[in-house]
Amino acid sequence: MKETIVRHGKIKTDVRVPKFLSLREYFYGRDISLADLILHLNENFTFPLILKPTDGAGSVEVIRLDDEESAKKELKKIQNSLLSFEVEEFIEGQVIHMNALVWNGELRVPANFRYNIPPLFFDTNHYLGHLEISEPELNKKINTFTQEVVSRLGIRKGVIHMEAFLLDSGEIVFLEVGLRAGGAFIVDVSEMAMGVNLKDAGYEIDMNLYSAVEKKLQKATRSEQGYVFGALLVPYSSKQNLRVTSVKMPSFEKNVMVLSLLPKVGDVLTPGDFYANRGVFFFRGENSSELMLIKDSIRDGYKLGVEAIEK
Repeated sequence: MKETIVRHGKIKTDVRVPKFLSLREYFYGRDISLADLILHLNENFTFPLILKPTDGAGSVEVIRLDDEESAKKELKKIQNSLLSFEVEEFIEGQVIHMNALVWNGELRVPANFRYNIPPLFFDTNHYLGHLEISEPELNKKINTFTQEVVSRLGIRKGVIHMEAFLLDSGEIVFLEVGLRAGGAFIVDVSEMAMGVNLKDAGYEIDMNLYSAVEKKLQKATRSEQGYVFGALLVPYSSKQNLRVTSVKMPSFEKNVMVLSLLPKVGDVLTPGDFYANRGVFFFRGENSSELMLIKDSIRDGYKLGVEAIEK
């Protein structure tokens, strides 16, 4: 994918991708060892690096390699499946995600969000938030960047979920893109923002129900003018079943809550799902800064009392 973005398409806008090395291409047809790979990384990259599967999803099996010793340790662990991994440079920046319908090669109903933390940290007891970007010029820049990626990949019809780094300098660096709707309630908060359910639209495209998609695009509009939207997922931090004993809601000076999906007293929480959580909040604000304040208020004010269930 990264190769296609770099090599194809008339370059209307610069699209930067992280420097990377496909281990499949590196090892294919060559009699070389892990020691050779480590030497190559030292000579051609600068630590820290990211080791990630090429056929995975989300942050599963994504590992940060801080130095040569950690690289040796982690690469040895996966030496039987090295060909399904790649190494790329570590980018220091804010992770954003773009969600849109692509119709006849054109980006439609785009909704752009900031993650409050990289998704990699969600399963380590950090709240995961999607906070819509409100700045007009930044949205325009992101949409131009996303359109260029879509054009270079030759996507004509479909739903995309794309992630990128937003650097302090304002530069956007490509991370990854999937021809699918995003997970972790991204579909829901995007629909609140743009008025189109991207998962449903994706199914309709797959079934060649193009007239249904056309109707969605004709009706698409921001559900509430003047607002931007956010979502916050509360993680499940226990490895055992828990019974809910109390639920305390955060308080707000004005009506900002759109929807909340919360457990009730007496419910039993069970671990297992990657996005297993103690609650999901959808909210609205006048701009991105207000969304950040609401997110912090939920984090500080939402309290869930639980007790362990003895076996």
